[in-house]
Amino acid sequence: VANSNIKNKQTLLASFLDLRIKWKKMSLYAGLRYEYEMSSYIQNGIKPTFQKSSPHFVSPTLSLSYFEKDFQMTLSYRRNINRPAYSSLNNFVIIENQYIYQQGNPFLLNQTKDVVQLIGTYKKFSFNLSCNYIQNTTATVLTKHESNENVVLKRVINIPNYSMFFFGLNWKDSFGPYSPSIGLNCTKQFVEYHGHSYNRPMIRLTSEHYIDLGRGWRLLTILLGVTISS
Repeated sequence: VANSNIKNKQTLLASFLDLRIKWKKMSLYAGLRYEYEMSSYIQNGIKPTFQKSSPHFVSPTLSLSYFEKDFQMTLSYRRNINRPAYSSLNNFVIIENQYIYQQGNPFLLNQTKDVVQLIGTYKKFSFNLSCNYIQNTTATVLTKHESNENVVLKRVINIPNYSMFFFGLNWKDSFGPYSPSIGLNCTKQFVEYHGHSYNRPMIRLTSEHYIDLGRGWRLLTILLGVTISS
């Protein structure tokens, strides 16, 4: 930022290795990615000391697939990393309006996610089942500003860890120019912050209906979405 006493620097190097094997109706994919990150945060010429994650990160990916004419299924595991946006690392207080201020956090850690997923199709049906374990996810919390209780301060923080489960089932078919589809999604997360639980499940039902008009044109006749959260 011009004329600022805050400096953010980051160096990132990466390399990867892939392996693919096919045997009859099955295929195996294995991948390994290595990343090396060096970052620094300097304010007023001083580099604050705080605990950061290791500069080394190894991201494995493993996928096993089975294919038939009317049935396909893939079981996979992957681990990935998401680094905070630079705009979230700057410790400025930005006035969004007279009632809402925003503040970043230079001490944010990298988010890591472990995902086990099972996806497949059977004739006109498709399904998706996944389990996620997330560490140091970035979230926004709302608090009163220290100088004015009528002002809401939006701060960016890390949530240490939580898990989330997802299940999706979809049916889709085509009858000449008419193509309907129905989808059901269920999500359940297990999040706790400062002694409060945010574990409400969510169920979403959608229905879409298309009519093919020819020459690449499609008409959406009905779009219905219902979300239930208890």
